[in-house]
Amino acid sequence: MLFGSNDKEKNETSTKEVGTIISQGTKIEGEVEVKESIRIDGQLNGKLTAKGDILVGKSGKLKADLEGDNIEIAGTVEGDVRAKGKLKLLKNGELIGDICYSNLVINDGAVFKGTSISDKDKETKGKSKKNKSKKDLKKN
Repeated sequence: MLFGSNDKEKNETSTKEVGTIISQGTKIEGEVEVKESIRIDGQLNGKLTAKGDILVGKSGKLKADLEGDNIEIAGTVEGDVRAKGKLKLLKNGELIGDICYSNLVINDGAVFKGTSISDKDKETKGKSKKNKSKKDLKKN
């Protein structure tokens, strides 16, 4: 198709198959670790680590630190977030906390309050420190 989207594009932007769902009305306190993708429509207070993607639905309310591959937020998250891939704040999504990501998308209507750093920024800063120290060694 020349104009419009094709199935390949849809699959690239959608999250992986969800293995765990925390439904609306469910409240969890503590640390959650999953070896797959997870969707949260309920409440979580603590920490969430996923070996797959994390999707916080519109009714999701988290006071937790998150770490996962790709993370999409349509609900509310208060905590630090580390996305190894893409971090996406959807319309009406709210994130209060520090973030680290490879790719960041903030849609119109989303709210982000905190500091951000790209994995690429980390690499650049590390290289510049290494280069500086090599130059300093040559001077001595």
